[in-house]
Amino acid sequence: IAVGGEDEAFIAAIASAPDDPLPPLVYADWMDDRDDPRGHLLRVWVDLAWRASHAGGGFRDLVAEYRRRWLAADPSWRAKFGAARPWVDARLAEELSRAYLR
Repeated sequence: IAVGGEDEAFIAAIASAPDDPLPPLVYADWMDDRDDPRGHLLRVWVDLAWRASHAGGGFRDLVAEYRRRWLAADPSWRAKFGAARPWVDARLAEELSRAYLR
């Protein structure tokens, strides 16, 4: 799935409101409407951010799922999305685990 103009607009909205979960969820809905599997990746990402701040049950499994889905996503899209949110790359699992699972 190529990165297009619509992706750029969604990514810009996410970058402009880094603490707001709504822009990535709207982007995920848009992707779901197009049968784009990246939509689920974004939902996992939003869930991870919430769980990281509330560190509850199932967190380790969610981190593992995020990492697997992140690595399976198209590299050009990961680069664009990662530029908007630099911490979302594959290191997320290790960073969140160290910070929140002690």
